[in-house]
Amino acid sequence: MSKFSKLSSEYVEIFDELLKNYPTISQCVKIDLLASEKVKTVYSVFKANDMVNFYSDNEVIIVFNEELLDVLDEKGRQFYIEEALAYINFNIEKGTISLVKPDISATFSGLIKKYGIDEFIRFNELMNLVLQQKEDKIEEEKRQKKEKSKQDREAKKH
Repeated sequence: MSKFSKLSSEYVEIFDELLKNYPTISQCVKIDLLASEKVKTVYSVFKANDMVNFYSDNEVIIVFNEELLDVLDEKGRQFYIEEALAYINFNIEKGTISLVKPDISATFSGLIKKYGIDEFIRFNELMNLVLQQKEDKIEEEKRQKKEKSKQDREAKKH
């Protein structure tokens, strides 16, 4: 099974709608949207290297963890999708694409203004809870596998 798949149409529609708020990016940057459960956060944004750009014609790739998007309400999904978009910067004068860091430590100030600090905190608390639950599940599966392996070794001895 591939580690990546195309992002589901539901999330592509949300992305396309939010992309309208970024006319320069929508007109000048080719973006590919992928999904992967291997992404440890809601999304990861990558600038395509020359080889990827040659084969796919995409300049930026955003990989979303749909499992994490699924637990969010509509506003939370919009927030994280728009946050991923906010990383993309297109310099019109130079015709170059770069990925920028958030202007505050956790996100972009424009998104805080748009969604409000209370919503931002709610989204982050929910995401932290979901990520912790996911980590706990992985640890429990490892513990069970180790216990089963130990039991199998014991059974072979007898």
